[in-house]
Amino acid sequence: MIFNINEEACSRCAAMIQKRFALFLVWFIGTLAVLAYSPWVQQLLAWPAMAVVSAYVATWGVKLAVTKLPKKYIKGIEYTGIFITGCDSGFGLQLALRLNAMGVAVYAGVLNENSEGGKQLKALSCPKLKVVPVDVTCDEDVQRAVKFINTDLGERKLQAVVNNAGVTAVTEVEWCPLETYRQVLEVNALGPIRVTQAFLPLLRKGTGSRVVVVASLAGRYTFPGFTAYSMSKSAAVSFADGLRREMKKWSITVHTIEPTLYKTPLTKPTVIQGTMQEHWDSSPDNVKKTYGEKYFAEFKETICGLLSMAREPQRIAEVIDDMVDAVIGDEPKMRYVPSVAAEFRSQVITAMPMHLQDFVLGMTQPRTPPAAVLNDVMRMKKQDALGKTLTRLRSVPHWFYKDRSNIFQFPEAAPEKIIRDEKQVAKEVEEEIITDIIDSKTSNENVVSTDVVENNE
Repeated sequence: MIFNINEEACSRCAAMIQKRFALFLVWFIGTLAVLAYSPWVQQLLAWPAMAVVSAYVATWGVKLAVTKLPKKYIKGIEYTGIFITGCDSGFGLQLALRLNAMGVAVYAGVLNENSEGGKQLKALSCPKLKVVPVDVTCDEDVQRAVKFINTDLGERKLQAVVNNAGVTAVTEVEWCPLETYRQVLEVNALGPIRVTQAFLPLLRKGTGSRVVVVASLAGRYTFPGFTAYSMSKSAAVSFADGLRREMKKWSITVHTIEPTLYKTPLTKPTVIQGTMQEHWDSSPDNVKKTYGEKYFAEFKETICGLLSMAREPQRIAEVIDDMVDAVIGDEPKMRYVPSVAAEFRSQVITAMPMHLQDFVLGMTQPRTPPAAVLNDVMRMKKQDALGKTLTRLRSVPHWFYKDRSNIFQFPEAAPEKIIRDEKQVAKEVEEEIITDIIDSKTSNENVVSTDVVENNE
């Protein structure tokens, strides 16, 4: 077996390592000097602890420096071609436009030629930009794209394949159809595998070729309601990690782009709410009855609140910068997280103990209890409330007691003020339960335990 060892790529890699090690030393020595000459720090930390802190600060300093420093690109990019999937909108469309402006031959894969991205790219009428219809879930489409690109490349080499196509689904597990899981996994996880396998022979023809997988920070930790999406992105990250280690013998590098949430067409609240409503409407009646319309309504509001915290569209440029560097950068990184702040937040969350992770990520759950929980607790409270009203001591007549407000009286003899309206009781109990459950979530107490204490009192 003859391995495709690229000496130029190896020298670039060595230079990149030397540069980053030099940056690390600068940050490490500087931080250690600051800590060593701070009297209050010396009282708190010993030398080994200061060294660990300095190393941690230096690591993040290098990350920040590498992100902010001007990027250099490989030579001869005009003689290369880039294949990108998912150029109908979002990151894929913006990457195709950026690379085309830089003079790179771009093969923009679109699911639908009449999509917004397809029309926009065709309108450019650029000879170096070709729109390629491809469904990443279809073997025939992918093979057709390989043949077309192989023929069109001519003497040029295929520099990179960017697996960007993706879909999302936001729904709780119990009312998410299995078909939705299949669809998300087929596009986000199996799609990159299908495309990469088909294009590897073309990538091996050149030297220093690359595979880029657009994953997500959602592949590192999972919010409630995002299980389908996070599962698929976690699988994509694992695929990229394994592929990177396997492709070293061919000098094909593999890189992941793991952005946080951005405001793109994929994350439009109207689109997300529409799919959530479809899943809810198609779920079985017993599931709807178990959760209730109030819970689902607040679930939608909670998700919209999360989406409103997404980074603004003008910040998408930082994602495209990293994607361009991964494709044609002279010193590409293995893993890109476009925002340093998002990467720091990700590392903090993943470093948490599992119970703390559950608590932090679980805070995005609706505060309204599901209907089944509400009904069970309400029945207990209602029985208790009505029981206090409709009580009597064995068969002793009510006239033996001076205070007869809590004594059961037969309807024909009972004054109207003694007989409580059962519907009013139910309404009061429901309001009380919701208040109790919300308060108990804040104080991290169990609702049922609280009710028992109140009843005992």
